[in-house]
Amino acid sequence: ACCVDDDDDDEPASSSSRGKNDNKTTPVGGLVLSDEQLSQLHLVAVHCDLEWPGRPFAWGTSVAQRLRAAYHRKEAPTPSRFQRDVAAALTRVGWAHETEHVTPEGFALDMAQPAARRAVEVDGPTHFLRRLPDDDVVLERLGGLDDSASSSDSPSRCGATSVSPSRSSSSPYVANGGTRLKSRLLCRLGWEVLHVPVFEWDRLKKKAHQDAYL
Repeated sequence: ACCVDDDDDDEPASSSSRGKNDNKTTPVGGLVLSDEQLSQLHLVAVHCDLEWPGRPFAWGTSVAQRLRAAYHRKEAPTPSRFQRDVAAALTRVGWAHETEHVTPEGFALDMAQPAARRAVEVDGPTHFLRRLPDDDVVLERLGGLDDSASSSDSPSRCGATSVSPSRSSSSPYVANGGTRLKSRLLCRLGWEVLHVPVFEWDRLKKKAHQDAYL
């Protein structure tokens, strides 16, 4: 179990506690944590709440709000041309959507239909790792690439899908841990998410091809 004191009287972070990149730090329970650390705690908390709903983390509302705020700062949207191109294509094919929708849990979605819990995420190069020759053997031993809990033999099916061509065994890339964790959590929250990998989108030079892909 994890317990963090919900204490609003902590001393502010000193300048000596800041990292080389001057990342924002926040005092929590006597510890001074960076936004990176707080963001990771937020994901752990959401994961535990979803997987073990009867055993929540032992911290108060104030700490939970700080974690979520740090995660939101860390994941602040910076729309790319790639994202704008996909959004334009979705509009052309009649898929009305909101951009940069933020869920109650703090997850920012590139394009979303909140009422239907459907979303499209554009995954740039930083979302992937290059597959090594022996990866298939290792991943098979670990249970495969698809950890979305949607298979029939999974003990915790989420009832939603998270589709990404990068999960194909023929792809030279595999989604990294952060991308897969967010995908899994969204799935557990009931979202249906389509991932659009940049290495597939870049091959679509004409708008007609982009529209057909979506």
